Amino acid sequence: MKIKKILVTCATGALLLTGAGYAYQSYAAEGDTTIPEVVTEENTVQQSEGITASNTQETVVPPDPGVQDKRVDLSQLPEGVEVRIPESIKDTAPAGISAAQSSDVPNLKQLTPITANEVAPGEFHFIARYQSQNGAEIIVNQVPVEGSTIETIKGFYKEPTEVTEINGHTVVYVDGEHRKAAHLFLNDHLFNVSTSTGDLDDVMNVLQQIQE
Repeated sequence: MKIKKILVTCATGALLLTGAGYAYQSYAAEGDTTIPEVVTEENTVQQSEGITASNTQETVVPPDPGVQDKRVDLSQLPEGVEVRIPESIKDTAPAGISAAQSSDVPNLKQLTPITANEVAPGEFHFIARYQSQNGAEIIVNQVPVEGSTIETIKGFYKEPTEVTEINGHTVVYVDGEHRKAAHLFLNDHLFNVSTSTGDLDDVMNVLQQIQE
């Protein structure tokens, strides 16, 4: 499947870390989770892994070694292309902490640096992985908002979706049994954050720190 097709059909929605090729659909209601296509910083946008998880068991199909690597050095991005994923992200603050103490909250551990993938001429998607103090692994992805709407994202999930706001911007989220995911619409960008080992607070905490 060509990643561009995923972009165009953008039913993308759900963890549809759209163009970055990180597609996710939860079947938590049925006790099963299927991730049709995954592209991470270790793979290129077109090097996909099919992963089917059931009761913590996973089968991984290796990426095609013949697919061209489309990763781009962040220092070589064209003028006007900006990475909005923060260089550092604060961990979730413990309950009851005061504003004066917030500076003492440690940053999330960055497991992988922010990686850029050129999925079409002049079109870039960014992805990075982090880990919280409680061990939750969090995936953060930035893609162009074009083709993605509240309805396309909601329509991708079998689980119930909710809509809220963060810093005045629309967020669609899923508090699933197997994975927590949220999608932030911020001007011409869509930010997708997910975790399968943390909770919804971990996801929302990251989105609250993303600024246009």
